[in-house]
Amino acid sequence: MSQPQEKLMIIDGNALIHRSFHALPPLTTKSGEIVNAVYGFTSVLIKALREFKPEYVVLTLDRKEKTFRHEQFAGYKAQRVKAPNELYAQIPRVKEIAGGFKIPIFELAGYEADDLIGTLAVKVDGAMDKIIVTGDMDTLQLINSHTKVFTLKRGLTDAMIYDESAVRERYGLAPEQLIDFKALRGDPSDNIPGVKGIGEKTALELLKKFKTLDEVYKYVEEVRSQKSEVRSQEKIRPRIFDLLAQYKGDAFLSRQLATIKCDVKLDFNLEQARFGGFNREALAKLFNQLEFKSLLPRLNGLSEQSKKRLTKTPGFELAGPVGGSEDKFKRNLKLFKYRLIDDEKKFSFFLAKLKKQKAFAFDTETANFDPIAAELLGVSFSWREGEAYYINFQFFRPSLLRQPEAGPSWAEIRLRRTIFPPKFVAPARGWSALGGDPCLPAGTAPPVDNFQLKNVDLFNYKEKEKENVSRVNNEWLKKLKTIFEDEKIKKYGHNIKYDIEVLASLGVEVKGAAADSMVASYLLNPGARQHNLEAVTFNEFNHLKITKEDLLGRGREKIAFGDVPLDKLYNYSCEDADFTNRLVKKLMPELTRQKLDKLFKEIEMPLVLVLAAMEMNGIKIDRDFLAGMGKEVDKKIRALQKKIHDLAGSDFNINSTQQLRQVLFEKLAIPALGVAKGKTGLSTGADELAKLRGLHPIIGLLQDYRELNKLSTTYIEALPRLINQKTGRLHTSFNQAVTATGRLSSTEPNLQNIPVRTELGKRIRQAFVAEPGCKLLSLDYSQIELRLAAHMSGDKKMIRAFKRGEDIHAATAAEINQVALSKVTPEMRREAKAVNFGILYGQGPHGLSMGADIPYARAKEFIDKYFVSYSGVKKFIDKTIALARAKGYTETLFGRRRFLPEINSSVLQARKAAERMAINTPLQGTAADIIKIAMIKISRMIANTSEVSEFGRNERSYPTMPLRMLLQVHDELVFEARNDLAGAAAEKIKKIMEEVIKLKVPIVVEAKQGDNWGEMEAITN
Repeated sequence: MSQPQEKLMIIDGNALIHRSFHALPPLTTKSGEIVNAVYGFTSVLIKALREFKPEYVVLTLDRKEKTFRHEQFAGYKAQRVKAPNELYAQIPRVKEIAGGFKIPIFELAGYEADDLIGTLAVKVDGAMDKIIVTGDMDTLQLINSHTKVFTLKRGLTDAMIYDESAVRERYGLAPEQLIDFKALRGDPSDNIPGVKGIGEKTALELLKKFKTLDEVYKYVEEVRSQKSEVRSQEKIRPRIFDLLAQYKGDAFLSRQLATIKCDVKLDFNLEQARFGGFNREALAKLFNQLEFKSLLPRLNGLSEQSKKRLTKTPGFELAGPVGGSEDKFKRNLKLFKYRLIDDEKKFSFFLAKLKKQKAFAFDTETANFDPIAAELLGVSFSWREGEAYYINFQFFRPSLLRQPEAGPSWAEIRLRRTIFPPKFVAPARGWSALGGDPCLPAGTAPPVDNFQLKNVDLFNYKEKEKENVSRVNNEWLKKLKTIFEDEKIKKYGHNIKYDIEVLASLGVEVKGAAADSMVASYLLNPGARQHNLEAVTFNEFNHLKITKEDLLGRGREKIAFGDVPLDKLYNYSCEDADFTNRLVKKLMPELTRQKLDKLFKEIEMPLVLVLAAMEMNGIKIDRDFLAGMGKEVDKKIRALQKKIHDLAGSDFNINSTQQLRQVLFEKLAIPALGVAKGKTGLSTGADELAKLRGLHPIIGLLQDYRELNKLSTTYIEALPRLINQKTGRLHTSFNQAVTATGRLSSTEPNLQNIPVRTELGKRIRQAFVAEPGCKLLSLDYSQIELRLAAHMSGDKKMIRAFKRGEDIHAATAAEINQVALSKVTPEMRREAKAVNFGILYGQGPHGLSMGADIPYARAKEFIDKYFVSYSGVKKFIDKTIALARAKGYTETLFGRRRFLPEINSSVLQARKAAERMAINTPLQGTAADIIKIAMIKISRMIANTSEVSEFGRNERSYPTMPLRMLLQVHDELVFEARNDLAGAAAEKIKKIMEEVIKLKVPIVVEAKQGDNWGEMEAITN
């Protein structure tokens, strides 16, 4: 069997750098370094290495000096605008990347990278395969039976491999004919003149007839030497003939300029280019410095590929941990002390050590990702670097520990509510562990847990074995329960909220949750795209963790967590606990150093427990209402479809971008002026359709169709599927470490995206309902960001308007238009409202004109007048931007920081975006801090039994919580309260929310109640 052909990969560095710089937005690091070209280059390099698996790799680069072509033709590339300095500044980083991969770099004064590529391709044994990786078409002339070109077509993802047949298919020419093609047609990008007046079509015709430039001119000379009467038989049209004759010198000069030299004197040793033994440690540090977190997993497999090369070349050595998943498991066993606890003797040994600890990190492993219906596989613990223990439970179920029984005594409930509401007392079981539904009269029997009545052998256990497993797991968890519920022992986690909920569903309350390394990472770097354990571990320790993909596989080979072999599962889980412990110990001092420790300890960590409670409480969804609404919306969608098809003149798939584009811009011929163009043609995105509104009635119908369709699929159809089968309620997930401003977000569903002002949005909210005997309460901060703007700016007019209780938008309209408050029209108020909020988001005239749908001149005039009238706001904005430029970050009143590396960027677009963030973050971030503090205080009020008794109820008669916090959306909190307590509860909550912080203006909270979230009435004193 013949050996596979070896490959040399030659990288056209400058082509990739330029393509990346222009294809990607101005990506920057925390320090403000622009790295988009480096990122794109590295991404393409890794892709090519993985795809082509070359034995040899070299990188070629241009130099800044002029080349021999400039001597041949002074106008060579003369028309090119010099690339921005931000591009050239990234070339040293590209060289560092190449150095990390141990790829030799070739650059030579007087020559272009293409000449070095051609020379290297020729120097190497002709029988060796060569692949040229580039971003343009210049090197296609080098293609032969052993040389191919991999070139990017658009952006960085659309690429094509050219061989001889592909060149012929595209041009109808052989690769070597492309030189003469450029000689005739010219190349405007390089200012190669060609023959003036001859374009691509004519150049192709000539070369198909005559094969080469020499043959073309041989024929021209023959005809010119003959008598004029013979010219009627010429193969070239007279006009083209005359052009060829006139510009012969340019044609041959152009051929010289277009020809890649393949005989440059280079000191090249093929073995130096052998790919293998790249310095993984150096690459990890560099990736970390450049913040290329997403590229790191793509190195997986390159280490194995690299190792295979080492057998051929002595003297190379792999540095750092390798990337293959199997290697990670072996590495951990070699470097760390990870122990599996799977029998009584080992457990006793472990428990004795655990009881002596003052703090530990832990991580739960479950067979599914629903904490409420958790099937516990195991728990890992770590308190010393490089050591961890995994307690194997193997599908421990909630019913194993907590059998149906009468509700706990009020004393037990009080004990469980020492700090926070009953987040840990089994809302997963329809709140039955509390002794009854909080919205039903005391003594009402709790619903029977159907799961516990089923005697199903789900895991093929024999009944005797199953009982034994239950007994062992029950005893182990009971012993761990006493430690988890010991508040004196500090507990650490990464996304500890999930682990708290898992254990809560098993009847175990986690007290003493002192640190979450995910939250710590978020506070230190709120702009980072990821704070998962893999990303943060690499960021802090340059350590590649075992990933879920390593554990479960992917694609068709992917397995469930419950099917993972125990030796791999315990290794994975121990590593999680180990590095969580390490992260906490590393990040906590950094929080203190950056003066973020108070924010962490007093707001973010207490909030973890509040959010855990809210997630487990959930909210009831009216399935029947959604079903009826779904039918109604479907009917409207079908009606819109018919109208759209009628206007289009035929049926087509409205959801098909291609078909919609054809209908709008070809069939209906709607003017596309100003519409963005993507890779496949004119865009039909929402922003682009908005530009076309008014040009044709179909546009408005399309917008309505899309809104209905999106809400239908995202909420009307999706909400019933998200209802938990065990509780009958919807349990959204609140994300604490996502937004850079500090605001919470939510998933499954995304509550923030439910439209607030549209009729359909209000109707979707009607599906969120209270339990029988209860009311939903909504308490919403009124114009909190504008009030904060008045406070922070100290603007006297804004402060006066808020203190008087005036409508701030009407007051602004009166001030700008110089009319009495009573004379303000709805249109004036609408414009003023747009300006008030636009200013908070750093909008200029263009943004305001688009957002408020007013002419640019009017928007500019309004903003100018606004800053004259509210000069304090203008000074605040200028001062805030100046401080951000000096410090590199902006912060809230509570010390939350947002780093703005682009604030001093020379790239206008990036700098302006950073300035907008600098203005908005102190306002939006402070509003986020205020509502978080309110949530913590309200939770403590609910948990405090003396406060509960002030609602006027005897504790003995009401052994259940009369009030629960359910949702947080924007500046609003949603609660569920018993009918008879709703008014008093709303009054108490309102008072807490309004007194979180004292501002120069009043903080106002609007309180409402209702049977559902969409239909609420104001609560008046």
